[in-house]
Amino acid sequence: MDTDPTKVEDCCRPTKGRKDLQGEFAEHGSREALLELLFASVADAIFLAEPDGRIIDANPAACAMLGYAREELLGTRPWDFVTSASREEILELIRGTKRGVPVTVQRAYRRRTGELRAMDLRLTRFGCPGGDLLVASCHDLTEQKQLEERLRDLNERRSIEEVLRRLNVELSQQAAHLRQVNQSLVESEQRLRLAIETGRIGLWVWNSTDVENSGDWSNQLKEIFGLPLDAEVTHDMFLKCVHPDDRERVDQLVMQALGGAIGGEYRAEYRTIDPRDGSEHWVTARGQAFFDSEGKANRFIGTVMDITERKLAEESSIRLNLQLEQRIAERTADLRASEHLARGQLEALTDTLTALSRESEPEKFLEHVLRMIGRRLGAHSLSVWEMNDNTGRVGLAANFDDDRLHVATQEETQASQQVELATQDHPVWTEFFRSGEHCVLGEIDSEPPRVRMADGPDTRWHHWFGDAVANPIVPVMIKRLSALGIVATLCVPMFVGGKVSGLISIRFQQKRAFRCEEVELARALAHQAMLAIQLMRLSQLSRQAAVVAERNRLARDIHDTLAQGLTGVIVQLEAAEDAQARNLVKDAAAHVERASELAREGLQEARRSVQALRPLVLAGKNLCAAMEELMRKMTMGTNLRAEFTIQGEPQPLPQEWEENLLRVGQEVLTNTLRHARASHFKVHFVFDPQTIRLELRDDGCGFDPAKRHDGFGLLGIKERVETMGGELAVQSVAENGTAIFVVLPQMKYPPALQL
Repeated sequence: MDTDPTKVEDCCRPTKGRKDLQGEFAEHGSREALLELLFASVADAIFLAEPDGRIIDANPAACAMLGYAREELLGTRPWDFVTSASREEILELIRGTKRGVPVTVQRAYRRRTGELRAMDLRLTRFGCPGGDLLVASCHDLTEQKQLEERLRDLNERRSIEEVLRRLNVELSQQAAHLRQVNQSLVESEQRLRLAIETGRIGLWVWNSTDVENSGDWSNQLKEIFGLPLDAEVTHDMFLKCVHPDDRERVDQLVMQALGGAIGGEYRAEYRTIDPRDGSEHWVTARGQAFFDSEGKANRFIGTVMDITERKLAEESSIRLNLQLEQRIAERTADLRASEHLARGQLEALTDTLTALSRESEPEKFLEHVLRMIGRRLGAHSLSVWEMNDNTGRVGLAANFDDDRLHVATQEETQASQQVELATQDHPVWTEFFRSGEHCVLGEIDSEPPRVRMADGPDTRWHHWFGDAVANPIVPVMIKRLSALGIVATLCVPMFVGGKVSGLISIRFQQKRAFRCEEVELARALAHQAMLAIQLMRLSQLSRQAAVVAERNRLARDIHDTLAQGLTGVIVQLEAAEDAQARNLVKDAAAHVERASELAREGLQEARRSVQALRPLVLAGKNLCAAMEELMRKMTMGTNLRAEFTIQGEPQPLPQEWEENLLRVGQEVLTNTLRHARASHFKVHFVFDPQTIRLELRDDGCGFDPAKRHDGFGLLGIKERVETMGGELAVQSVAENGTAIFVVLPQMKYPPALQL
């Protein structure tokens, strides 16, 4: 090095060229050697320049930072490397630097390789007799800048996660609103078909404040708006999909969010027009704008959910309520004369709705509806008949007798379809199935049995079956009904899509006349019965589909994990056998080791598949916590008070035992809610050193355990207890409640399944 940049007052002479400066520095001998060593060893890049910017010296760190040799840097200017400032700006900075007052700035520079990097520059002016000198000390900031950028990205991701969590909460609230709308539909007079469908959700992300740029839309969101999956969506394209009447309002809400109103939060509910077919849909949108340090929006994200079905349900509910109000107004005068009967109708509907809210099984809902019809009309029994659209005949669907529902088997339905009521040219039945405007009265004890319209213009009696009396099954049916003491029937039509799809036959052991209000009540409850039948069919199809789906999932899991893993094991073992035959001991050992790894991986996958079959309520909970949560959920909104207690220290149980005990408690509580009419239900766990005891009690109406009971409840409980090697005891007395005891010996715990 030829110069000393530390104290130019002592080493500079009033000359202009580099050679004169070198002469000045030569007078300082050993001090120059020390400064040479410091100048060459310092980690920061140091440049020595004249006031016109010409570099007259650079240390090794400066050469390494720029990628040039020292000889190449001498005589160059700062603007030859600095990219973030012009020549004039650099000269202005030099001229503005005062003696002894350092100036610090950050600049971007280009290395010899063309790589752009950032540096922190400290510029100091020193005065000397030969003229001022500038010392520039530089420190590379590129890695620091990159780290700061990564930290900013991390903070931004955390903000997005918080917004998405808040949006998920709002979507849950929307789902709760959907359930309320469905419940209001149930309370309407029409008792329309119940259905709950999950709304579709789409996501958008705009990474620029210029909304004219294309945004990142998920495929689901493009499907909601009817756009091609490969479309680059802009703000203008989005607005074209919005209904013209809502377009200005939606655009204003978007701009307000990007402008920072309400913290950048965006909420909107509007209509869209599908560009494919022009159909109108409803969506609800939630979004959040994010802002930089200057308060300008730099990101805009959110979700859109299709709520068309909810809106249609709301409109339908309003229409139904208006229709109901209109009918009530039209019939006010008649209801005044039948106040007592009207109250009975209200109680019947209320009881049915209460049953619907408590029953999760559609078959039980149908049972409640038929029980209500029979109780209100004083009937002995009822039967439900459905129309077969292919044959035009009616077949038995269900029978309600002795306060129990029996759903007809396929064989019973086919046998009952031999009676051709719907296909005959009959003066009563033909009109009944054609229009469904009238109910039909029937008399069994007359000879021959006869029918007539209950409320139509033609009230004359006609032969019940017409030509069907020659059918050998008809006398059998008449004889069976007569043996039960049935003398009269009232047949009420059931509808699907405005078309008669079946009937309810209400049987009586005495002849009686029916008032118009009673007939109307029967027709209204018949709608509920048809709704229950449709729900029962949908439930059966849903269960079948769920079973098929679960089987397919298990098959996929087995194929993708166990089968493929075992195939890999076989391949490796065959390769090991081949290597062994060729005396390649190391290769054979490697193949065997790989086969062992594949077998262990298959074992882990098998355990994961078994764990996936565990009941969801037991996931992450022990048996006692799961049982208490199940009782709370099942009794919520009912008049039944549930109590859960534990005696002793709970012991860990095999997974199969926990599932069995949980299902036993669920079955007993379900029976209490359905049949016992109890006000208190108690579950008591006792953990002794030798046994585990589960006690379930209610204060309901009780039953006779010695009698035969339909269903598989008690039988299923008994089978579960027997599989665990335990004992089951049932104690019940009429009007004194029921107690069920399950005792399991701890020493008989089966070993846990090891996979």
